[in-house]
Amino acid sequence: MIPDLDSPIIVYAASLAEAGFIKGLLDGEDIPAFLVDEFMGGSFPWYVAPGGVGAVKVSVSKRDQERALELIRDIYSVTSDVSEQGPIEDE
Repeated sequence: MIPDLDSPIIVYAASLAEAGFIKGLLDGEDIPAFLVDEFMGGSFPWYVAPGGVGAVKVSVSKRDQERALELIRDIYSVTSDVSEQGPIEDE
């Protein structure tokens, strides 16, 4: 079976603000990204925590997964404020 490289995969989970930052970073590098559960993060911010049950997730196509994870790792390697969940590696 040939893998579908256009199917979405979650590469990051965090608060709405942090997920939005990561989405902007990826979009700026020509990696189309979208947020999953962003309305939950806006409506119930106390419920949504990095890595929590209602975390906002950043999704990209499988085709862009490696490049997206590399950019996320790079941005957090130069900062000390890394979310508890951070990048989600493909298991």
